[in-house]
Amino acid sequence: MTNKRRSLKPGVSVATVTLFDAETEDIDVAGMQFHVLRLAKAGINSVTIAGSNGEGAHLTHKERTLLISAIREVLDGSGYRELPTIVNCSAQSVREVVELCRQADQAGADYSLILPPSYFGGAYTRQCLSDFFTEVASKSPIPVILYNYPLVVAGTDLDSDLIIDLSSQPNIVGCKFTCVDLGKINRVATKVDAATSKHNGSGFYAMAGLADCIVPTLAAGGTGVIVGLGNVLPKSCVKVFDLYEAGKFDEAQKLQRLLAAADWTLVAGGVTSVKSVLESYFNYGGHPRRPLPRAEKDAKERWAIALKAAVEYEKGIQVWEQETVTGGPK
Repeated sequence: MTNKRRSLKPGVSVATVTLFDAETEDIDVAGMQFHVLRLAKAGINSVTIAGSNGEGAHLTHKERTLLISAIREVLDGSGYRELPTIVNCSAQSVREVVELCRQADQAGADYSLILPPSYFGGAYTRQCLSDFFTEVASKSPIPVILYNYPLVVAGTDLDSDLIIDLSSQPNIVGCKFTCVDLGKINRVATKVDAATSKHNGSGFYAMAGLADCIVPTLAAGGTGVIVGLGNVLPKSCVKVFDLYEAGKFDEAQKLQRLLAAADWTLVAGGVTSVKSVLESYFNYGGHPRRPLPRAEKDAKERWAIALKAAVEYEKGIQVWEQETVTGGPK
């Protein structure tokens, strides 16, 4: 049974971390629901689940389904019934990707995010990649968002021509550009008439994958971003988007500079640093699953110092009327 799809709007999606019990490494369902509700209250346009920041590579199919269901439950029960979810359904074969898309659909997801296959490297010709995404899209019960992240797929980089060609498939509705190639975003957004906050165009979503280029992405005609920094600074990421869309370009660029410095710290430190900073400033976060390392004391202190100004700015932004979230479950 296919769910009624929630509409994805231009803006900021947060690629949420996945929280685990410190001892058992089981998914911390209550902690995840707390975290996602904090993000929703910040004004994000969607929650992205089980991506790179969400340690999707560490999750079983069953755990992915559990995450989707738990997140959907807390959103629906807290006044965010229309907030969409995007789920990383990447795998190495068409068969498994389609299976993950079907499981995500049954659990309540609205969109799938899919990397190109990578295990056999150079064996994947351009036609192979085109056929892969075309077949997946034709069989998936939920819309597909292409996920272009060369660093994690043996260097495979979807070029603008291939993305434009694939955009003609009815069930391929967007692309996440974690390559952060602004020229590519510009070419794709222009050719496919990508959706923006002022113009729905073709409805195709062109989204960058890092928070250090929110303003450049919007200037290039992009739709928005899917970012890991939003785990720590969701309100600030949303504010950059809102300032730019309101025509307050100088203010947007000033805040963008603050986020660019913060984003680089967390990109360099990876998932471990994101969770460490959450612990330092919001009293929850925990550790990544092994074999990813736990944060050492000096690194925790260094990351906390690097994010101090940005977190102080974040905590000064008021964007909702409900009681402000100040700390997670212990």
